[in-house]
Amino acid sequence: MEQFEVIPLNSSMGVVLGWTREETLDAIGAPESTVGKIDYYHQRLPNFHVHYNEQGLVEFIEVANPMDGQIKVLLLEVDLFNTPADKVISEIENLARLTFDQNDPELPYSYTFPGLELSFWRPTVPEDEKDEDGRFFESVGIGIKGYYIE
Repeated sequence: MEQFEVIPLNSSMGVVLGWTREETLDAIGAPESTVGKIDYYHQRLPNFHVHYNEQGLVEFIEVANPMDGQIKVLLLEVDLFNTPADKVISEIENLARLTFDQNDPELPYSYTFPGLELSFWRPTVPEDEKDEDGRFFESVGIGIKGYYIE
């Protein structure tokens, strides 16, 4: 099983926050597409995209759920996309000793941990215990220091 790591305030998918676009391209190659200041790597599993700030430095990396169960995306040893969303949140809270932003207007679709510049997103939430829609997060994102404050 292939594994990738998300390291808040640092890196993911071979990309380091704060790198220039040239450093990113040297490390992981050209994206499949670019829209504005976002490079999209959608031909890879897991898919991901890299956002650049006004200075041309990586400010945010978002990794999509590969939806195949064969790829693990880990953060603090938690399998982010093969673990139910509510368990991901409780494990991250316990391991990082931080709580998510209780005032996030997009709860329970989006959970943000400002202290880690970390976010999770899903487009829907389960209606009941048997409903699989929204049971797992569809993306995780990490940003540079201050990303969720600005």
